[in-house]
Amino acid sequence: MTAFEIFLNGKRLCTVGLESGVVSTILNWVNTPGANPRRAKGSVPKEFLSIHAGGLDAKTNEHLIWKRRNLKVGDAVSIRVVEVPKADKPRERIKREPRQELRATKKYVRQTARKLGWQVVGKKKSAQQRARKRTG
Repeated sequence: MTAFEIFLNGKRLCTVGLESGVVSTILNWVNTPGANPRRAKGSVPKEFLSIHAGGLDAKTNEHLIWKRRNLKVGDAVSIRVVEVPKADKPRERIKREPRQELRATKKYVRQTARKLGWQVVGKKKSAQQRARKRTG
């Protein structure tokens, strides 16, 4: 299989690949001007760098995470595209939940519409659909 072999400062972090699905390696730099340098635990720092190696397994419909690592200025990240019999085992597998994803999408659309001063107009449910919802 085709895979990504990821190195940090010359040391191999992981080899990520799948038989079927999507694999990505993302380098992030986030700068949030005005953030409190004495931030609460778990909050986003003013500036940070990170790498994320993950994907979506088409066979199991799971999000996969091989590596998440903070970086610092001066780190050297390299990625080599390789052909391997198998990749490393992901550290995390997160089952997709279509209902939850739909709710999150609807919430995002409503919030965005409100910011833009738009009104979301949904289709009206029939009396039969409303009755089914009350009983079911």
